[in-house]
Amino acid sequence: MSTSLRAGPELIAILLNWGLFGVLSLQVYIYSQSFSTDKLALKSLVGVLYILEATQTFLMTQTVWSYFVSEEGKPEDIGVTWLSVWVVGGLVALLVQSFYAYRVSVFTRNKLIPGAIIMISIASFGGALGAAVLSIQAKTIDKLLDTTSLIGFPIIAFWAVSCALCDGLIAGLMCYYLRRNNPVGEFSRTQAIVAKLIRMTIETGLLTALTSTLILILYYPSSLKKFTYFLVPLAEHAKLYSTTMMAVLNNRTKFRDTAAASTENRLVFASSIREDSVKVTELKMKNQTIPV
Repeated sequence: MSTSLRAGPELIAILLNWGLFGVLSLQVYIYSQSFSTDKLALKSLVGVLYILEATQTFLMTQTVWSYFVSEEGKPEDIGVTWLSVWVVGGLVALLVQSFYAYRVSVFTRNKLIPGAIIMISIASFGGALGAAVLSIQAKTIDKLLDTTSLIGFPIIAFWAVSCALCDGLIAGLMCYYLRRNNPVGEFSRTQAIVAKLIRMTIETGLLTALTSTLILILYYPSSLKKFTYFLVPLAEHAKLYSTTMMAVLNNRTKFRDTAAASTENRLVFASSIREDSVKVTELKMKNQTIPV
């Protein structure tokens, strides 16, 4: 394989990873300024995710640096990619999916469905650990792709399918229960909030699910022709989980403002009704004829 076909995807992957890390850093800053009163557990989750994402970015940078700058490694070497992509990335996905499972439990008030989501997420994390072990044993991308047809591809397929299944299940359940609990006949702003929540749930869930599917689609032909294009979506997979979760958390500001505006409009409407009633009463009293 030519150097450009091997090193090009790795270079694109690290550039995109740094770009998404910048987006995530901005989102974490906005969150820290807007939701300082959140529960300690939620703030701890955000902090742990940010530390994991920073660790992944720095490890990937060290790997690419060794390829193109220090020349201590070769583009075909796996290096610490098994740790940065599979272990750290799998742990990020597990944490984010567990967060969504908790949100589902709040809507459903049922422990069985969130428990099933967490079990699928744990199985996906197991697939990521299996891919990490396979990468350590292979040591180079060529050997990793050579074993794809025998052992590697079933492991990668299991990981990707379980990720996509978990994300799709979360999105579907959230949309279903949001739609079911949407009160009919309420103010239009309330319905607008529910519609925004449903749209955001679908967008975030489909984004990560489609990325997992894309990795699987690109991985199999890579094993036949020794391409490394699958590294591009694989390197951004964890960042997409974190950025979409932070987008959901930070968008609460918009929902809160919409709800406040709805409450204000209702108060103004009620106040205007009371004022009109008082005016009518005063007019009747003014025109009333007092008997002699």
